[in-house]
Amino acid sequence: MIAIIYAPMLENCILFHITKRETAMLICKYLQPQVCLAKSVLVEKMAIATHLFLLHRGALHVTLGAQDREEDSKGGKKGPHLKGKSALRVRVCERMGSFVGIYDPYDYTARLPIEVTAVKLTQLFAIQRHELIDVTESVGENEATILLRALASEQKTVLDA
Repeated sequence: MIAIIYAPMLENCILFHITKRETAMLICKYLQPQVCLAKSVLVEKMAIATHLFLLHRGALHVTLGAQDREEDSKGGKKGPHLKGKSALRVRVCERMGSFVGIYDPYDYTARLPIEVTAVKLTQLFAIQRHELIDVTESVGENEATILLRALASEQKTVLDA
C-alpha cells in the first residue's frame, strides 16, 4: 500500500534510489504531508534542523549567504542588503524528490546556514529527526551508512552551490 501511495516519490527521490527497497518503504512509513503557501519560510537561517523535507510539488528557494535587512525610518524592514563579494547564493529546487533540511540526524546542534522559502504553493513530505534516527537504527549498518552519505553529499551540494 505504501508503495502505491508514494510511487512518484519512490521513482524520483535519490534517497530511495540508492537505498534498498525496504529502507525506502521504512522512510515512507514516517513521511508526513505538509503544504507551504507561496513566500512561506520553511527553514529559517541558522535554525536548528528538525525535519528532512522532500519536495513533492512546487518550488523552493534555498538561500545561502550573509543577508541583513535594514530598518527604514518607520522602524520596518527595508529589504535585503548584501554583504561581501559572494554574499548571496540561491538554489531553486523544483524537481520532485529534491530534499532539504537535516543533513546529519545525529548532530542535534547543527544550525543550517540556509533559508528555505516556498516560491509558490508547495507540497512536501517531512520526516522528523528522531524518526530518521529510528530508520538508520532499524536498517543495517551498511544501509545507514549509505543513507547518511547521501544526506552529507546533498549538504555539500547545497552549501557549495
